[in-house]
Amino acid sequence: MKFCLIPDLHGLTDWEVVKNIPDIDKYIFLGDYVDSFHISNMQILENLKNIIKFKLENPEQVECLFGNHCIQYAFSPHYRCSGFRPEMLTDLKMLFETNRNIFNIAYQHNNYLFTHAGVC
Repeated sequence: MKFCLIPDLHGLTDWEVVKNIPDIDKYIFLGDYVDSFHISNMQILENLKNIIKFKLENPEQVECLFGNHCIQYAFSPHYRCSGFRPEMLTDLKMLFETNRNIFNIAYQHNNYLFTHAGVC
């Protein structure tokens, strides 16, 4: 099985270049779709919506994991990390809650375990 691992986008759209690579069996987004020091709120929000759309259109081929920058919005106000954008809280919280069923903490395939930042 061929995996394409996509970590820490922080609003970047680089993942769109790899989404049509032939012979990729599984795309695994490793979290941190949001928060950037250089990308606008609107661009971050639209990119996350496009990732969610990609997952919904390809449910067996795409996995989306939470990263710490996602969890701070999904589970606010109980968690905060650097880069938090309070002005995006309402939109991101709603987006993560509405699509909660597509985001996981980890993904396992046979003897491989994928997470955002390890296991403790």
